[in-house]
Amino acid sequence: RKREVERIQVAQALAKEGFRVVGVPSLSAGRRSLCTVNGLHAPGVYLMPANGGFLAAFDQTAQRVWEAALPGVKVLPIRCAETQRRSGALHCAVLALPKP
Repeated sequence: RKREVERIQVAQALAKEGFRVVGVPSLSAGRRSLCTVNGLHAPGVYLMPANGGFLAAFDQTAQRVWEAALPGVKVLPIRCAETQRRSGALHCAVLALPKP
């Protein structure tokens, strides 16, 4: 309940500053994280962290929400459950790569 209250307070503060806040399916819980937010957004595409397997329905729901939130942007689910279990996802993995 405390986390939910904090999420609402953060969303309200961001909205007050003019940000459009969209709730997307995600759960930040350490080794049990389902984090569709830790993806990569490039022009015309969002690479969305996904889990697959018995969590495929969660991935599909998240993909629909992202597509509605980002009109005209192709949302591509990328399976990276093992990285998410280590409290990261696509964005974290790419940041670790050296610049060519």
